[in-house]
Amino acid sequence: MKMRILSPSIACGIAVICAVCSFTSAHLVQAGTNLWTSDGPDGGVVLVVAIDPSTTTTLYAGTVGGLFKSTDSGGSWNISGLTDSAHALAIDPGTTSTLYAGTLVGTTGSVLKSTDSGASWNPANTGLPNTYVNALAIDPGTPTTLYDAQGGNIFKSTDGGAGWNPTNSGLTGLYVNLLAIDPGTPTTLYVGTDNGVFRSTDGGTNWNPANSGLAGLYVQALAIDPHTPTTLYAGTDSQGAFKSSDSGATWNPSNTGLSDFYIGALATDRLSMTTVYAVAGGTIFQSIDGAVSWSPFTTAGLPDSTFFSGLAVDPHTPNTLHAWTGVGVFDIDHALNPPTATSTATTTATPTRTPTATKTSTPTPTPSPTRTVTATPTATTTPTLTRTSTPTQTPGGPTATPRPTSIWITEFPLPTGIEPTSITAGPDGNLWFVENTGNQIGRITPGSPNPMTEFSVPTYDRRLGITAGPDGNLWFTESMGSKIGRISPDSPNAIEEFATPTAGSAPNGITAGPDGNLWFTESSLLAGKIGRFSPDSPNTIEEFATPTAVSAPDGITAGPDGNLWFTENYGNQIGRIAPGSPNTITEFPFPTANSGPAGITTGSDGNLWFTEDSFGGSIGRISTASPNTITEFRVSTIGALPLARIIHGSI
Repeated sequence: MKMRILSPSIACGIAVICAVCSFTSAHLVQAGTNLWTSDGPDGGVVLVVAIDPSTTTTLYAGTVGGLFKSTDSGGSWNISGLTDSAHALAIDPGTTSTLYAGTLVGTTGSVLKSTDSGASWNPANTGLPNTYVNALAIDPGTPTTLYDAQGGNIFKSTDGGAGWNPTNSGLTGLYVNLLAIDPGTPTTLYVGTDNGVFRSTDGGTNWNPANSGLAGLYVQALAIDPHTPTTLYAGTDSQGAFKSSDSGATWNPSNTGLSDFYIGALATDRLSMTTVYAVAGGTIFQSIDGAVSWSPFTTAGLPDSTFFSGLAVDPHTPNTLHAWTGVGVFDIDHALNPPTATSTATTTATPTRTPTATKTSTPTPTPSPTRTVTATPTATTTPTLTRTSTPTQTPGGPTATPRPTSIWITEFPLPTGIEPTSITAGPDGNLWFVENTGNQIGRITPGSPNPMTEFSVPTYDRRLGITAGPDGNLWFTESMGSKIGRISPDSPNAIEEFATPTAGSAPNGITAGPDGNLWFTESSLLAGKIGRFSPDSPNTIEEFATPTAVSAPDGITAGPDGNLWFTENYGNQIGRIAPGSPNTITEFPFPTANSGPAGITTGSDGNLWFTEDSFGGSIGRISTASPNTITEFRVSTIGALPLARIIHGSI
């Protein structure tokens, strides 16, 4: 799943680096042998786990419902004195009753400190912005020195969190989402950004690129080999895993055996210098040769479609692996050569960063729907699940058109080579798209020998959605800056931006509504909303909260019934909102956990079609006339995680 602000993918990036920072001591979990087991907690999605270095049976789990504590190796959990969403944790290795947490209340981020093992908390925010806290780390040699990745920047405290100062020299214009400290030389730090890895060798005062082979890539997972700290592993959101053996000076792809190139988490083994684990897409992989090759790890005991937020190896018991997920903390005791998953074949592919001009592709067999889902829009009714091998064809209806044995795909490299996301047909006959990391809007002129043109946007941001408005302009979302942008086909160099009322709202999908307004989703983790504004008055934006707080609305489209329909990536639901009564939102849940509905559009058959970009690996269909029935078509490609905002139409 592609990175979205405050979405499951962000949770992955946050949790893995917190794992690197927090797993500092042995912990013997009551895990099953070659079988994943879990005893909670019940606070919702687990975002981060930390273990008390002095009391190995005590551990903490940060969830969207608060911070939970266990004193019996995870056998039971109780809510601590912190009931806000906790997504970053750090424990003082010298005084383990002192903890730091990154929290979120609505859209306001905060760093809190506890000196009584989590029973009570106080703000430790002086000098910090009120934005999302991506990661916290403590200098193991000087525990009063802390680092905070927040709001895309790095902050440092030298007095135990009493005061903070920015330390970003060399990081201007970058979004920093994770950090790690060299365990042998704590003045050496690494950060993962939307332009690769950067390194500081002076305690964060100055930063320099450590990027050869990673430049331009979004790094969302980072791990340091505890035996040889000059060896690092990085996970990206589109190009797989990378390894450096020279402190980040150069990086090389390490993808042999991986079936997916979305790396959400990495973990190294403190006792075995060649053992590394990775979460690729929805599968855990293990390498026993220093990431030269990978094999799928066993899934025995895990629920279907498990979403992994983080991963770590027990520091003193290397055969114990910990994973935190959307439904709790799971642990497993396994043999040094563990059983691998046998239900899913492993394929090896090589992602290309510079596409060729023309490529021939052979499609896989036509997928059949794997299940029909009946979902009731109430919290008390459990939807039923019926599996069918193929869809039923109405007698006398149209016969299926045979698929071609091959298709031709022509690829056009971008001038800057930076990750495009959404695309739409413009009113000028061109195609327009947004660039997730390129800070530009792109235009494609069909039939032109040089069809690609890019236009710079004033504010650096990550852009996820774009649509043609009823006013003849193109409108797009800016998720980091919480803005809506406008670009005119007639004057594309004059781009305007308009802030949403809620800071940190993370606008995502956008569409033109049947009422003449623009509608968009706000995918902030704990403040999911639908936004609306008139193209004539874009400074006046209205927001409507979804019934499910942790919903992360994603794609949105105008339905054939005159309503707006949207996906809830975290809420695992399809939502419906009527332009005439926007405060009444109806949600239709999936019984299958963590399907991750993403893009959505109206099809030529009058139904709504959507992608599932988590671990459902399916395309879904829902009828506006009978929205309680959802049909899913499994994508036959192994490891496929459909994401893009799908568009119906032509030019």
